[in-house]
Amino acid sequence: MRRLERPEIKFVARGVLEAMSVFHEAGYVRTDVKPDNILVNYGDETNRFSEVDRGDCAGAYRVDPNADPFEEGHLISLIWGQDWHIVIPKGYSVDDPDYPTQVLLKQASIFGPFPRSYIDIADEERQGIIAVVDDYINENGLQKPFSMAEDPELSVEDRNFICKIIRMDPRDRPTTRELLQDPWFK
Repeated sequence: MRRLERPEIKFVARGVLEAMSVFHEAGYVRTDVKPDNILVNYGDETNRFSEVDRGDCAGAYRVDPNADPFEEGHLISLIWGQDWHIVIPKGYSVDDPDYPTQVLLKQASIFGPFPRSYIDIADEERQGIIAVVDDYINENGLQKPFSMAEDPELSVEDRNFICKIIRMDPRDRPTTRELLQDPWFK
């Protein structure tokens, strides 16, 4: 299998965002965005892919724009899926009762801290959990901000684009339409 080049990654990302924007404009969200659910048609010698689309719509949910964001089923994290996560805590299985806490700690250590704006949407119990998580990360030197990540495979432009998408407060995340207008696609 051949690695994806930057232009191909951008082509696939644009196709996924365009498909997701159709869902969003109809009042639905997708919670199961992963490589297994991305369909591509092969192109020709010039363009590796000719078309990109989303498969498996089982992770699509109707959203009530007026719902309490912390009500069961309404708060959606970009890195928390049913049994799939961008961050996977070492030494824990999905069945482990501490797994959700460890995912939250890992998420906050990479993309945190939680912004003060969470006070507006989190009840007192959740604010307490957030405070404990942030304190634990700070006291144990676990902060590893993705915004400062350096890797030969990760350009500054790519890192900055990813940081726009993965924000701790879901209200700060850009829409799919806004992402499609981002200079990263130029």
